[in-house]
Parts: sequence; structure tokens; C-alpha cells
Amino acid sequence: MKIKDKLLAQFMLLFAVLLASVLSGIYLMTDTNRKSEFRTRLKDRAVIVAQLFLAEDNLPKDKFKDIIAKYPRSLPGEIVRIYDKDNHPVFLKDTISYDWPADVIQEVRTKGNIYYMEQNRQIAGTLYQDNSGDFCVLISATDVYGMKAMQQLFRVMLLFFLSALLIALIMVHFFSRLALQPVTRIVRC
Repeated sequence: MKIKDKLLAQFMLLFAVLLASVLSGIYLMTDTNRKSEFRTRLKDRAVIVAQLFLAEDNLPKDKFKDIIAKYPRSLPGEIVRIYDKDNHPVFLKDTISYDWPADVIQEVRTKGNIYYMEQNRQIAGTLYQDNSGDFCVLISATDVYGMKAMQQLFRVMLLFFLSALLIALIMVHFFSRLALQPVTRIVRC
């Protein structure tokens, strides 16, 4: 293998590893931020639902109107349940036949707030205390838009990575010729 080719291969490997590391770090930080932001939206949604169904009698009319205005903004694939002290679902009449297991409801009652992921769904639970009693509010949704954005980011980063490698290869090939030109002249003489 020629010295020029060896230098080219070493530099390209080093550049590829460095660029892949930086892009992977950016991707992972973005994904962590996306999950955290969606968790916050999920928790806020749980509180809004609880206030809508449980706190109407405790809030001033203008505050309750704000809550009603926020309620229709549901999350993709949203499932909400409010459980009374006997772990029976209350208030919501819908066609979704999903109930959370009793141990999850109990965990909310014990810890006050929970959060976990189940496949692509994110689940948040909160204990809402009202003058009517303590209610367990569980909400689940899928971050469809965030996952699509991450897929798009991955495609853009992959395209950028491959383009940068190609540009670097051309540049390194050109500059290695220039850098080794004096050595080549000496060898020829």
C-alpha cells in the first residue's frame, strides 16, 4: 500500500469515527429532549383532565373556562382514565375499553406521580386530591410527531454524514497529493 493511500485511509477512518460520534451525540440528546418534552405535555394533560372533571366546583368561572379551552387539544392516541378510591373508572364515557392494572393505579396512589413507557406509548399518572376525594388520573399517548421528527433527523444526519465523507475523501486525496509531492520528486530523482 502506498503511503498516500495509507494516510488517506487513516484520515478517513478517523474523520468518519469523529463525525459519527458527534452526530450520534446530537441524535441521542435530541431524542432525550423529545421524550422529556412529551412527558411534560402528558403530565400537563393529566392535570387538565383532572381539573376539567373534578375541579369545576372549586375553581372560579374564568379559570374553568381556560381549562375547557385547553381540553380539546388531545394528544395522538390519547387514553385517559380517572379512578376513584375503589379503583373504578369514573367520569369518562368513551368507546376505548382499556383499564390500567390495579398495581399501576396503586403505584400512583403511593408515589403521587409515575411515568413509564410501554412500547411506543408513554404513560403518566398523577394523584389528584379534590374535595370529593383522591382520584388517580392515568393518561397514555404516542408521540407520533416527535417520532416522525426523529426519523427525519436521522435521514438528514445520514445524508450529511455520507456527503461529508465524500467531500472529505476528495479533499484528502487532493491535499495528500500536494503534501507528498516533494517526497515523490525526491524519490524519482
